[in-house]
Amino acid sequence: MKVERVSYDVMTPSAARGLPEAIYLWALLRETVNEKSSDKTASPQMSGDTLRAILSGGRYPSTLYQQTQLRIRAEKRISYGRAAIIKAYLTLKTISALLQTSALNAKSGTMLRPLKMVKRDSEYT
Repeated sequence: MKVERVSYDVMTPSAARGLPEAIYLWALLRETVNEKSSDKTASPQMSGDTLRAILSGGRYPSTLYQQTQLRIRAEKRISYGRAAIIKAYLTLKTISALLQTSALNAKSGTMLRPLKMVKRDSEYT
């Protein structure tokens, strides 16, 4: 009997076990704080900017991304929450840049090719 390794596009229930479906905002912001500090709260400015970005659907603040990178370098550990912050920041930054460029190109009457490719690729997923 031959056994093959198979990769699925959709996560199976056994693979998803133990992964949270959502991360609370306070838990997300705690990922940017030093674990050994006596004050375990994130910067109030960064917390407010992050909440504003989530509620408005805008880009996450760069301070959130920078603080996350700082904690990864200092502690040499990438947690699920830190990976989620980095992925969300970079994804939203790329999408907003593409949309902004396409809006500028739409005024001149040209269509942005990468935006077409993103749209085409998203139809298959």
